[in-house]
Amino acid sequence: MQMKKEVRGINVGLQVSRELKFLRNISVILLIVKFMILFRITPLRDWTYQGHMWLGADGENYLIGVNALSRDGIFSNQNILYYWPAGYPLFIYLFGIFGKAQALTFLGIFQSTLFSFSVYALGKELLLLKFKRLAKVLVPILLFNPTLSLSSLAVGYESISASAYLLIIALAMYFYREINRRKQIIAVVIIAISLSFISSLQPRLILSGLFIGIVIFLINQLSLKKFVLFLIFCLSLAVFPSSLVLRNNIANGINVLSTNLGVTMNIGAGNDATGAYRGTWKGVPCTYSSSDKIKSDNELVKCVLTWYLQNPIKSAKLFWNKTQFFWSPWFGPESIGTMARNPWQQINPLRQVASTPNGYEFVYGLFGKVISWVWMILSFTFLILGLARFFKKGGTYKKISFISIAIILPSWLISLVTLGDNRFRLPVLGVCVIFQVVGWLSIFDKKFKAELQSN
Repeated sequence: MQMKKEVRGINVGLQVSRELKFLRNISVILLIVKFMILFRITPLRDWTYQGHMWLGADGENYLIGVNALSRDGIFSNQNILYYWPAGYPLFIYLFGIFGKAQALTFLGIFQSTLFSFSVYALGKELLLLKFKRLAKVLVPILLFNPTLSLSSLAVGYESISASAYLLIIALAMYFYREINRRKQIIAVVIIAISLSFISSLQPRLILSGLFIGIVIFLINQLSLKKFVLFLIFCLSLAVFPSSLVLRNNIANGINVLSTNLGVTMNIGAGNDATGAYRGTWKGVPCTYSSSDKIKSDNELVKCVLTWYLQNPIKSAKLFWNKTQFFWSPWFGPESIGTMARNPWQQINPLRQVASTPNGYEFVYGLFGKVISWVWMILSFTFLILGLARFFKKGGTYKKISFISIAIILPSWLISLVTLGDNRFRLPVLGVCVIFQVVGWLSIFDKKFKAELQSN
């Protein structure tokens, strides 16, 4: 009997090893393919830092910031470095160690490698949780998702954030699987530092960090050890954002991470607002008592929030619009957002179809609208179903579903009070795909159903 158990254990170990090899190989192969694509991109040559990369939606603003850093140093007082958070320009600035002529190329290499590694790490943890079928289906879907994968070849914070969230889910699985206290603390610190880093790239992601901290520690019975872990988490979470505040204080004498929150909120509010970004807007009436940039931004935030409270019916309509825009498809008649530079958008075959009058009517007419709404409804349905499946399993799976909600929900909520834009969904897209795949497999795949029942 003992020998049979040992043989069975060896067979299981060999099987896991084979599956890990498959995940590793497919991750490496796609990474090599992306490197080949990267070096075929026409290099950006009009900036101080150059190289083979596409420009993302805010690419020029980031590279203007990098130009200022290259010229003046990390304490440059250029206003673009505090109006937009300086985190991503500072990160690009570090790649100057490889030479300015190819700094952006190495940025693309880093972002692509981080994405492939994060997907592999997630697949590995799923295998160790005995979700072999899910890992084998999910990893290729994530790696070959054109919108998600190709964004790592564009100048923008979205790809790094999406990769970080996938890594955070993998680390959370490791945290709940591991019994060694020291290793758990290391996992918590890495999760918090990852959240801290992406929060310095885009401050709205700080809310996800706070939600995750609450979920990981406070939904369980609070103990002294867990409280200490929570403090470690919070201190680690503050590292990068507080460093940027210190940079802005030294450079400009202002204690702020960025000063564009009020402006962003104002674009999405007011009697003439649609909920989406527009080049010109009226916003809400607001009287400023100070010329101080921080105070003015704070007063504008208060004005916008007051307008929402005073106009509940208009606010509800705007919130619905922003929800629709946030979850909208990447292309088609219902696509709303600043994703025009999404690399997949440029080569999407539907663009070619829509280039003729009949094709345009097909893509943007009634048929295209129906398909877009079916896509949105099914995507959201499978996401909710996948989260519910893990929640119903209880234990580690329930906690992972909570953490995933803590990642997805804040991005959606922040869109309600700022702008509805499907680009804001890109950082959390990988986590959404995880549970959309879980939802799909739980209905249509017998092997996964068996895994779900046996685990």
